[in-house]
Amino acid sequence: MTSQQSYIYVCTGCGKKEKDIGVKSQGRGEVLLQKLGAALDKDEDILVLESSCLSNCKRGISVALTSKNKYHWLFGEKDESDESVSALIRAAKAYHNLTDGFLEKPDRAKPVIAHIPPIN
Repeated sequence: MTSQQSYIYVCTGCGKKEKDIGVKSQGRGEVLLQKLGAALDKDEDILVLESSCLSNCKRGISVALTSKNKYHWLFGEKDESDESVSALIRAAKAYHNLTDGFLEKPDRAKPVIAHIPPIN
């Protein structure tokens, strides 16, 4: 297990301003943010943070998973359902326990929009 923190950024801008994008999200990023925050409230290793925009509007709600010196992940098409929340928590916990942050396919919260290599 790593000792550094991992971060989940939830886009709260998806579907708010643009009526024709983020069809699934409709500005529901705040709800997903609250649900993830409540579920991980006691977990000091994984912080849930708001992002006003992750530039993935057409496939929002978007969620990024990041940590220092690890792969970074961008997931899309999430919603505030228990299924999305559970998938993101599983991914975040698996991610946190990895040295390099490269999630195996079963641990990823699908769909994956991008994974970005770390700068080491």
